[in-house]
Amino acid sequence: MKSTLFASTLAAALTATSFGQVEVELVQECCGNWTIDYADQVLTFDTTDDYGYTRWEFNVPTGTWVSFNLSWNDEYNDVEVAALDGGPSAFTVIEFDWILKNSPDSWSGSFFLPEGTYRVGFYEIEGFIDFGSQPERVACCVNSRCVEIPEANCSSIGGTWIDGGSCGDCEPVADDCPADVDGDGS
Repeated sequence: MKSTLFASTLAAALTATSFGQVEVELVQECCGNWTIDYADQVLTFDTTDDYGYTRWEFNVPTGTWVSFNLSWNDEYNDVEVAALDGGPSAFTVIEFDWILKNSPDSWSGSFFLPEGTYRVGFYEIEGFIDFGSQPERVACCVNSRCVEIPEANCSSIGGTWIDGGSCGDCEPVADDCPADVDGDGS
């Protein structure tokens, strides 16, 4: 009995941590009939009701890109993504993205999740979170240059991304430094 228990515990530990896989633990769910699944680095949590919450612990052994596709259960409250340990959480980008997109019924996006342990509550939210995704790269126009990087990175460096476009679609930026005759930025 002990050797079987040890072998299954060891196998579970290796499965969860090998190759930088994110460990996911449901801490609490409330107020609804939740269907929850975590397979192939994709967490799915859905409810048949128009309200409720789930609380999670995520152990991230290596920084990873995360994509999400979520829906707002708009029966009572606004969407809230809360760090349960009191500190800020990388997951709050999900809530900010919802606000920036004018509180849609459904929204999606991606962000980089640094290594660490996160305790997070999702209130009035259902959908899926993919911990093994790679963000779609977009053409990002910055000054007189263009790079192909994830959309979130483009915005963070002050660039303008071209949805479905390429670097050839970037419009020339007004010259802030007319003395820069060779375009090297100085």
